[in-house]
Amino acid sequence: MALWEVGSGKTYSTIQAACDALYAYVVGTTFTETQTIKVYNGTYTETVTPNAGLKPTAAFRLVITAAQDNTPVVNGSSIRAAGFSTSDISYVTLSGFIVTAVTGQGIYFTGSTFAIVTGNTCYSCIYGIRIATSTSTKVYNNISYSNTYGIYNNGTSSLEIYSNTCYSNTTAGIYSTGTCTSSIYYSNICYSNQRGFAVEASSISIYNNTVYSNTLLGISLSSSYTGLNVYNNIIYSNVGSGIVCNASSPNIYGNFIYLNTSAGITTASSTVTPKIYGNWIFNNTTSGINAGSGASAHLIYNNVIVGISPILIEQVTLMEVYNNTCYSTSGSAFRVFGTSSNNTVKNNILFNAGTLASQYCIEVGTSAMTGFISDNNDLYKTSGTANTGFWTTAQSTLANWRTASSQDAASIAADPLFVGAPNINQDSYKLQRTSPCRRIGADLSGTFTTDFYNLLRRLPWHLGAIINSDEVLTRIVI
Repeated sequence: MALWEVGSGKTYSTIQAACDALYAYVVGTTFTETQTIKVYNGTYTETVTPNAGLKPTAAFRLVITAAQDNTPVVNGSSIRAAGFSTSDISYVTLSGFIVTAVTGQGIYFTGSTFAIVTGNTCYSCIYGIRIATSTSTKVYNNISYSNTYGIYNNGTSSLEIYSNTCYSNTTAGIYSTGTCTSSIYYSNICYSNQRGFAVEASSISIYNNTVYSNTLLGISLSSSYTGLNVYNNIIYSNVGSGIVCNASSPNIYGNFIYLNTSAGITTASSTVTPKIYGNWIFNNTTSGINAGSGASAHLIYNNVIVGISPILIEQVTLMEVYNNTCYSTSGSAFRVFGTSSNNTVKNNILFNAGTLASQYCIEVGTSAMTGFISDNNDLYKTSGTANTGFWTTAQSTLANWRTASSQDAASIAADPLFVGAPNINQDSYKLQRTSPCRRIGADLSGTFTTDFYNLLRRLPWHLGAIINSDEVLTRIVI
């Protein structure tokens, strides 16, 4: 391994000087050994731009790194456009730097493959870390804060962004745009940004992240993009919704979403054919899942939703709402209104714990009756002053609801006998062995076959999201 040292008393006083000397040494030939530029403590007021003629390989990389136990600072003095700018060089590792006060990107890679960016701290930039039109790059264990964008994927495919902390960025903690095929973002912590994640690209998976206290929303999926998967994230205490989706055919599942100031999940006008399933949604301010005006063809199933208005649907068509456990503390457990049509509600537990006459297990607005189908549900209310349903007018009992709506012939109105509800973990919404909701559901195996915990359902189906009471299951507890 060849070593190039930078710092006070070292061979080179600037990082750029070491890069230039390296290029002069290899004269544009393919690397035959790893070339390491080791940088010691100091403040380096420069833009570091390795020569694009450098030719590292998978076996022999270019490594630009802080010396052990050192944290050198690259400072743009608020006049330089970049701290590090690497173009059209593959197999580069950049690690261990503090980069600050640049007018563009703190760390910038473009046209690169197999780059590694790790262990850096970027702040007071426009882009903390920006990866553009590259492939197969890894960005991990970085801290990016007080920038406009913490980490920015600008058309990079097969990009892995993981184990980073992004906070106090004014547009987004992690932002994506362009062609970002097969990129994955996982195990990041994003908080106190405007948006934790903002996705304006297709074919990205976002999973196992913690997203909280962002000032506009947690995760946004923008209009018309496809191939998006959002799963197993913890999303809480964001101003606005936990997830806002405008995308086509996303999969949103296995997330723990709670205490956001709007809905847990909001789908907006451009959202078509999403699958929303297996989420644990608890005590969000306005609703659990809010399917907004113009959205269509949602499949919403196996969710456990507790709090205000668990499922709220407005001006939508072709919704399939199956096997959800909805425990409403205020508002209606299920509500559809506006000009909506051809929506189906089956195998749900719609538990109305409210005490007001305006609170319903199931509420269907007068413009939402066309093609509406509901059956094999448990429509249970705890108070005599609340109502079972709304169809033209309030319907106080299941019998009244059936007469008015001609729906729910195979439904019941009985205490589902949860094992511990109301409570703040999802296991409390499993069914006791004596529950009347066991073995009375419709067979929906043509659409899905498992429950909230991905356990196989057996005939005849239970109602609700969780199939039985005696599994020992992993919990997520607030």
